[in-house]
Amino acid sequence: MRIRFFILFSLVLLFQMHINAQEEDQQLAEADKAMSRREPFTAMNLYKKALGRISDKKKKARIEFKIGSCFDQVDDFDNALKYFKKSYSDDKNAETLFKIGCALKTFEKYDEARICFNKCILENVKKEEATIEVKACEKAMEWKSNPGEYKVSLNRELSSKASDFCPVFVEDKNKSVLLTSTRGGTFFENSKNEVRSVLFYSSSVDGKW
Repeated sequence: MRIRFFILFSLVLLFQMHINAQEEDQQLAEADKAMSRREPFTAMNLYKKALGRISDKKKKARIEFKIGSCFDQVDDFDNALKYFKKSYSDDKNAETLFKIGCALKTFEKYDEARICFNKCILENVKKEEATIEVKACEKAMEWKSNPGEYKVSLNRELSSKASDFCPVFVEDKNKSVLLTSTRGGTFFENSKNEVRSVLFYSSSVDGKW
């Protein structure tokens, strides 16, 4: 009787493991499709669901890398760096290290970023790109140590955590500005949840934007 129960229990367990593996593969396939359609939010949620089912470190690292890439696409560099580091912790992959370097560079941690890029060069992974990035980090550190004629400062009223770029003064000099941004509220959620940059206009009143 005990032998029969053990065999039956083993069969049920194997069947459940097979079902779980199928669901996991289906979620990952759907997530990959969402990524190929440039739907990072959809892909991110699917990858996260699949991640909870995975115990294999190398497979886990690949999913964490993809989640980091999703965050990278929507300019959430804090979470992108977090998941790239998790991925590298599970599997010491030089391509992941390159992405960590890029994220660190975004946060102006040029010395740490340079170390990552130099390791990529030693491992002959993205060697040409890593070499360019090392030079860029060194140039940025040089500029920070020896600032030139112009002083660049952060305008917190105009800036956001998203990607803000191409500001130009319009109309009255230094009083009206047009800039491009992917900040919150500019996502086309009714379409494909894709991030799109939008033009923003701001004017200064009594020194405040």
